Amino acid sequence: MQIDNTFSGGLKVAIVPAQFSIADERNATSIACYIDFDNMKDFARIVTHIMCDEGSCMLTKNIEITGEDYRSWDGTNEQAVEYAASKLNLIITPAPAEGSIIDE
Repeated sequence: MQIDNTFSGGLKVAIVPAQFSIADERNATSIACYIDFDNMKDFARIVTHIMCDEGSCMLTKNIEITGEDYRSWDGTNEQAVEYAASKLNLIITPAPAEGSIIDE
């Protein structure tokens, strides 16, 4: 996973470019996520920003982790990003061999 730690309050990772049914034709190229709420028992909410090639936010989605998914979640931002990507049918690109930070 390519991680950009400069996103305030969460993580931003590169994804395989994807199209979303929204008003424009830009490709989504990354997602930026942060945990908005976690009751530390059985529920957490991940705010997920779907970002375009130019780095602007195309769409924001709230993804909830509940039930068995919450119990198996290790509480890390990395796993929250992976969970959100899977719920949105996005594929996170692997980190390049020479490093893990996205160059923008």
